[in-house]
Amino acid sequence: MPSPLKYLIIIALPLGVASCDSKKKSSREDRGSENDFFKESAATETLDTLQNELNRGETELLRKFAVDTIPWQKWDSAILEKARVRQTPVLLYIASGLSEDSRSIAVEISERKAIRDTLMNKSVCAVADIQVNPELGILAHHLSAEINQPTAFPTLVWMSHEGSPIAWLPLSRTSGKKLDIVINSSSAMVNEIWKSDSRYTVSNSRIDNGRRQARFNSPFIEGDDSSRMKIFRTGTRGLSALYSEFDRNIDHSGGLMPTSSLELLSLGVLHPDLTTQVRNKCSLAVKEVSGQLISQALKDQLTGSYFYARRNTDWSLPIFSKNLETQANLARVFLNGGTITNNNEMISEGKNLLEVIENDWLAKPRSIIAPLSNPDRDGSFIINGDTLEKVLSESEIKLATLAFSLKPNGNIPGTVDPLGIFYQKNTLRRDMPLSEIASKLNQPEEAVSTQLEQIRKKLLAHRQEVTEFLSEPLIGAETFARVVRAQISGANALNDDTILVKAINSASLLRKNYTHPSDGLSLLPVDSHFIPARSKDYSLCALAALELYQTTLDPQWLQWSTTLMDEALQKLSRDGLPLRELPKSESIIPLAIHNRSMIFSDSSVGMSHHVFLHLGTLTGAERFTDMADLIAKDLSRLAQASPVNHSDFIISCSRGDSPLVAVVQGGESAEGRTLLKSLNSPKISPFISIRGDNASNLLKELPQIPELSGNASVSLFRDDKLLGSATIPDDLDKLLSAEISEKE
Repeated sequence: MPSPLKYLIIIALPLGVASCDSKKKSSREDRGSENDFFKESAATETLDTLQNELNRGETELLRKFAVDTIPWQKWDSAILEKARVRQTPVLLYIASGLSEDSRSIAVEISERKAIRDTLMNKSVCAVADIQVNPELGILAHHLSAEINQPTAFPTLVWMSHEGSPIAWLPLSRTSGKKLDIVINSSSAMVNEIWKSDSRYTVSNSRIDNGRRQARFNSPFIEGDDSSRMKIFRTGTRGLSALYSEFDRNIDHSGGLMPTSSLELLSLGVLHPDLTTQVRNKCSLAVKEVSGQLISQALKDQLTGSYFYARRNTDWSLPIFSKNLETQANLARVFLNGGTITNNNEMISEGKNLLEVIENDWLAKPRSIIAPLSNPDRDGSFIINGDTLEKVLSESEIKLATLAFSLKPNGNIPGTVDPLGIFYQKNTLRRDMPLSEIASKLNQPEEAVSTQLEQIRKKLLAHRQEVTEFLSEPLIGAETFARVVRAQISGANALNDDTILVKAINSASLLRKNYTHPSDGLSLLPVDSHFIPARSKDYSLCALAALELYQTTLDPQWLQWSTTLMDEALQKLSRDGLPLRELPKSESIIPLAIHNRSMIFSDSSVGMSHHVFLHLGTLTGAERFTDMADLIAKDLSRLAQASPVNHSDFIISCSRGDSPLVAVVQGGESAEGRTLLKSLNSPKISPFISIRGDNASNLLKELPQIPELSGNASVSLFRDDKLLGSATIPDDLDKLLSAEISEKE
């Protein structure tokens, strides 16, 4: 646990940097250029006129703050004006529904009078949920990086009435008197510098934010080799080299699910221009890491769904929060990666996850499920002997101990728990296959399976009884798009038309429920709250539509994808830079954020490259190809140097600089559908763009498309040149095998 002194240093750093850089120049010119804000000695409004506004918050997390005695304000366009007329800073509490600390610290703040009075009397206090304002999560990440601290939620940010950060404080696992000291001392420091010279504080924060803006907007293009195929090869080799057979891990920094890494490594298994050694390393990494995910504690062994992140570098101790995004990403990765590596366990797990998504997440819509009470103490996720004796019979305890790898002194390694907080406590995992368990107990597998199911039900019932959950009913556009992509992968990997029908229905709901007739795409369903979509919403929805077009050849999905990205370019592109997170008109803080790196999940810039490149290949539209080329130059060096942080972009580079285009003729015939399914195999589709012959107004003209002589055919093009045609799957496989590698 960091000391209070450390927290004071953390908050002092940004203040010190700002003062040190510009105090000498504290220029009378700067002072003279200020508006009339500082001319009046008294504010026109007082803080005690503010009322708590969070009863109209968009999410369940925000509404939890509505009962608070602190007059929390909504994070909206009015917040800066409220600070201006009261001549105070804004204190913004940036929260995440997935963060236990976001919820518990908020409760403590409201209950501890010393903190409550400090905040209420000195600042306009606002709360933001990164599900509604994802750009603030990115801001919190970058602010924390500036002071060499890990990103944590909640993050407290004091800012001027202009929206420029003055000071900030990432909070994590702080409670009791330490929380009093940390917040009160930090708040006192901000209040003191504000009181001593608010004009200078505002000016300095503005200068600091200007430098931050320059960094956000600076492309990294000088001298970069932006060959996409080189980026893909180098990035894949680099990522495979990070895999450790010792701990069966890739990313040793801990954190989020390595879904993008697994997807990239799966593609590496197939690529003919990688060495056999690298391809084998990719295959091993996919198999072993997936096996760890399926068998260890990151999977909730009681429900079949997955926790969204881990607390350490290994797999033994999750953060006990779940989101729909993780379930959808994993389903797609297991299905595609399992097909590529011929791993039946992964395929089966992906299929099961599709059922979990449908039954546990969509039937009663929810995007987040997170415990409000402390799961470390209540025996719901962390299991000890008392829990077992309370819930299970003696024979059931014996079976559970064997099946879930429970140990008397706990199964969480000391390297993960050096302070012994989880001594004699266990997480649930499945190290042993059912057949081995049955053999050790000398019982039939069927009987053991039945008993295990009863044990799961009892433990799950206990969890529901002792644990209060935050269940967020709103599903964001990008998350719903991920569900569509997972269902498309299921249809293609399992060759299941019933799943394809579900994907089509889901895509139709996405388009209907998240599109406003005049305002365009919404971050949340329009019948709940219209919030202008962010860059990643546009990219993920457009990518889902593209993949559905590629699977069905229905031109309406190509049309919708094109419409979405044209709308994104119109609203989010500026000064020839990649898409920023949100329109300038919607930005409260004067900072146009461009999300280049994978911070919490996919990066907006990386995902948009995927769509721009794919759309440009199909339509030939320069507005798409030019933006794809810009992003490739921008991210080339960064991606090759840090493939873990840019896996999403590297994946999109698998199509190369001159992507293959497969033109399907006669796609409605039985033979055409067979050929189309071959093209959409996870072993083929990442490397090609597929088009039909029924969307001529949208598609790029290609010369030399052979006349259809039979019922169906596939013609393969690269750089508008015909490479060959096939009418049966075997010939198509031979053609693709010969041409999938991009010749340099």
